[in-house]
Amino acid sequence: MKFRLKYFLGNLLPSQQHHDKLRTLSYAALSLPEVMPQSKMAVESLSNSIHPNRFNEAYFKNKLNNRNLSMQITRNYINNAIHLLETGAIDQFLANVIAENVEWVITGSSILAGLYTSRDHFVDTAISRLKSSLDGGIQWKVHNVIIDGSFVVLEMTSKAIAKSGQPHNNQYAWILEFDGKMFNKVRVYFDDVLVDKIIQ
Repeated sequence: MKFRLKYFLGNLLPSQQHHDKLRTLSYAALSLPEVMPQSKMAVESLSNSIHPNRFNEAYFKNKLNNRNLSMQITRNYINNAIHLLETGAIDQFLANVIAENVEWVITGSSILAGLYTSRDHFVDTAISRLKSSLDGGIQWKVHNVIIDGSFVVLEMTSKAIAKSGQPHNNQYAWILEFDGKMFNKVRVYFDDVLVDKIIQ
């Protein structure tokens, strides 16, 4: 037990960003009955050296409880979201993974460019206008996924037919930020010249 505790905590020390996790794990370690008194003293000393005067039971219980209020992004969560996009279930995608108070930014200088301050605002303005300019839906294809902490980047292409009968094929990069429950910030990059050609 002493070896495992030392090895586990030792692996967390080099990274500054893991200090909160270390303090939480330290509290958990102290609650284990099999941890020897010497090890408990070492853990307490280690935690105090990172955040002096903050090693107390209430602090760590709060950290442990708050951890359960949110979830980490998983590849399975992203795969489910991608499945909704690629099968044309855009309404379900928006309802399931995009927060109601999302800040959705369409970059560039197209007719659709700008900041949308809620999911309804985005749907009623950008999505509605795009749908009215197309003959049918959009076929999405996700080619690459990058997950980094609370951020997800999707590299995608789309195929559609404009009301004029011309193909509307575009390329996208979406940067989504996860708030622990849903994506609450989205930034979209695409060829805005192609969009302006079809928007009515």
